[in-house]
Amino acid sequence: MLLAKRSRQVKCVYQILATQKATMSGLQSNMVQIEKSKSPKTKPKLDDLVFGKHFSDHMLVCDYEDGAWKAPLILPFQDFKISPGITSLHYAIQCFEGMKAYKTVEKDVRLFRPMLNVQRMQRTAEKLTLPSFDGEEFLKLLKMLIAIDSDWCPTQETLHCISGLHL
Repeated sequence: MLLAKRSRQVKCVYQILATQKATMSGLQSNMVQIEKSKSPKTKPKLDDLVFGKHFSDHMLVCDYEDGAWKAPLILPFQDFKISPGITSLHYAIQCFEGMKAYKTVEKDVRLFRPMLNVQRMQRTAEKLTLPSFDGEEFLKLLKMLIAIDSDWCPTQETLHCISGLHL
């Protein structure tokens, strides 16, 4: 998830928020700051995970300000604090994208067609004049987030959706 001040946001399984029209991406995965949850949630049985009901312990957030993405943050899952003046509340300017993550028999976490999902979100963001972002850097950040919350990923038989919301 990418979070933007006064802007729209991108919520990635966590959420990604942002708000101004961007001409440069500037998203840099090597600048990520990580704060792990001090009180992890009790995890439901993987077979009982319900999309939109259960959320992992962390989320990806990146502020977009003055035409540039700020350092990405992986934080404990929490509510967003947004201004009542955010345009997505007034004009519904936002996009949603989801992708699948699952564990193999060998316990490796795999993503299903991640770059296709990222590219689709980039195209939608462009059409809506939301801030652009570097897809490869974003995918690196998603992989970091998923590595931290990998015990939330189900087995291949019970795929789990990772969602992105760009407000």
